[in-house]
Amino acid sequence: MGGPERIGTTELAVDCAVMSGIDWVLDGIFDCVGESLSDLESRLGMDDDPEIEGITLFKASMERARLANITRSCTIQVSGKTRCIRDGGRWYDCEGGSTPAQLAATITKEWERLNPDD
Repeated sequence: MGGPERIGTTELAVDCAVMSGIDWVLDGIFDCVGESLSDLESRLGMDDDPEIEGITLFKASMERARLANITRSCTIQVSGKTRCIRDGGRWYDCEGGSTPAQLAATITKEWERLNPDD
């Protein structure tokens, strides 16, 4: 299996992690999705188990990204609007800045807008 039909599969997630220099277990991905490499290897070629919450969440995230036409590896959206993109080791389209403090300020401002009584 190759191409877009791999989106949302654990196999593709592991491949992406490995290509990015991320260790599936040591970097905490296993803790998030609930599947180790040995678990994955034992069922490659099988449909993903819908009972594994992390994989279900990952698939939902990938589908939201597809529907929002997000095509870059790190696209930060706040309330459905693209706030900043990081791709190829650089930030761009970051109205309001790209530092952690600037991104946090945007999120805080939006939270306050949505929760005026809190």
